[in-house]
Amino acid sequence: MGLPYQPTADAIISAFECLVANGSSVYLAVPITSGKRLWELHRNGRDERTDSRFERLYRSQVLARNLEDAARAISIVRSRYPFALDPSRLQVTGWGQPEYRRLWKRIIQSKVKKVILAPGWQYSRGCVEECVLAYQSKIDVCDLRDDKVHLEQASKLIRCALEESRGYKVRVDFLRVAFRKLSNLATPQENLSR
Repeated sequence: MGLPYQPTADAIISAFECLVANGSSVYLAVPITSGKRLWELHRNGRDERTDSRFERLYRSQVLARNLEDAARAISIVRSRYPFALDPSRLQVTGWGQPEYRRLWKRIIQSKVKKVILAPGWQYSRGCVEECVLAYQSKIDVCDLRDDKVHLEQASKLIRCALEESRGYKVRVDFLRVAFRKLSNLATPQENLSR
């Protein structure tokens, strides 16, 4: 039995209130539990429903390596923004990805002025949702070098990931939804359908 979402999320948000003024923080959108490595695991015939080794392989080939990448990325980001938020460090007993995504969306909407996209973000459901939310909320979006990522650039990466997904055994509905949402945000000059 895990901790219930609402009181736990409220306590976490309250802790942020002690440290971070509204709209003043930087958030690193980084693959943690999914991303390209998970796609590779599925492409290689691994399925959590049928493969008894899936959990061990997932922990070593996806989660551990993503956490290593997250640690490297946050060290780069914190060299410029010492109090940048690193979602890979939060662990709540009993929470699944829906609870984490809800929490980080609340925090991004209320505490964040800039979302930094780590390499490979376009393969991660959480990162893609965070990217879309940033654009919807008119929050700056940058890459790891701190260069601005324009809406059309993000849309192109999502479209490329969608095309690439054909060679994998993964569900990518989240990419279609994200592309549609970003297309709705685009100005006529941006025309994301290209």
